[in-house]
Amino acid sequence: MKNAEKSEIRKAAVKKLTIQSVLADVAKNGKEHGVREAAVDNLVDQTLLVEIAKNDRYNDLHMAAVMKITDRDALVDIAKNNQDCDVRIAAIERLTDQNLAEELYVKLAKKDWSYRAVDNLTKQESLADVAKHATDNNMRMRAADRLTDQTLAQKVYARIAMNDKDRELRMDAIVRLTDQNALADVAKNETEFSLRNAAFDKLFDQNSLADVAKNATESCIRRAAIKKINDQSVQTDIAKNDKDNYVRIMAAEKLTDQSLAQEVFAYIAKNDEDWQVRSDAVRNLTVQSVLDHIAKTDEKSDVHEEAVEKLTDQSVLADVAKNSKFDYMRMWVVDKLTDRSLAQELLVEIAKNDSNSGLRKEAVERLTDQNILADIAKTGKDAVVRLAAAEMLTDQNLAQEVYADIY
Repeated sequence: MKNAEKSEIRKAAVKKLTIQSVLADVAKNGKEHGVREAAVDNLVDQTLLVEIAKNDRYNDLHMAAVMKITDRDALVDIAKNNQDCDVRIAAIERLTDQNLAEELYVKLAKKDWSYRAVDNLTKQESLADVAKHATDNNMRMRAADRLTDQTLAQKVYARIAMNDKDRELRMDAIVRLTDQNALADVAKNETEFSLRNAAFDKLFDQNSLADVAKNATESCIRRAAIKKINDQSVQTDIAKNDKDNYVRIMAAEKLTDQSLAQEVFAYIAKNDEDWQVRSDAVRNLTVQSVLDHIAKTDEKSDVHEEAVEKLTDQSVLADVAKNSKFDYMRMWVVDKLTDRSLAQELLVEIAKNDSNSGLRKEAVERLTDQNILADIAKTGKDAVVRLAAAEMLTDQNLAQEVYADIY
């Protein structure tokens, strides 16, 4: 017969035993774990059961002994001092004094990780005690979930959301948070993207959003808050004072005071070090004098283009066409002119005086005035430009003269 079969037979025999002296000997001295546990199940000797529950090296024998103990003081001692949390819970559950049991559950929940201890609490003051004072935030949140005092519960969730080291637990706390000030604090200060956004997405209070828009560490969160804010005074404050010009632009875009908005856009368009920020500001500008200034002075062609694109004043456009530091822009500006006679004047200016020979030739090819073409064909200093002018002439005799002269 195999050893396992022999062990099962011995266990079955012990389960039938009622002789306490034999059961005590097996429980204390038996070599087989399962057989000893079967002996404990049939013991009635409280002193021996307490000794096993406190001192045996096997936790499952502790548990088996506790389930047979009826002595209140022994159960309390085990509930306070046993190293195994499940054994301590089992001891508390054996108590008939419910007030004492509640007190022990509180102590256990505050010191150890035991959802069962929290779940067995019945009094709100006990849950509040655990929610405020448990050393483990999992226990605090478990207790807070059962509180009827939602103000306290929100304080617990806020503390966990802002301070716990476990990211998942912080997220669980944020999901439970409804307190707008606490959510704003998380949105302002949390460095982990998903947690910060989870808190921000739950914000709707205008004062809390204003707090985030003004004080959040990350500019992307400040910009997101601006989108939700309706208060013009808040938008004005941000448009004037935020340290990030992208944020200022976004706030200015929401202003009903267009004079102030244009001041903000102009300042940023003229002064920001980042050309992309300047370009965004220019897109919002409508003041022609400011656009003229930027079109003439900005060192970045992209910003220059944005400014020219927004210009509508024909005389300003003409001036830009004459003076732009970017050669290609001069012809582009000519194309934007709706005053075609002015456009022809500019083409003459470019054809005769521009330092770029390619632009001079292109200007000639767009001229329509035969007298001007004839003058350029006869007196121009650049043979390529003269040839282009001659090719545009309707007076073929003059054209032939120019060809001969060039040759």
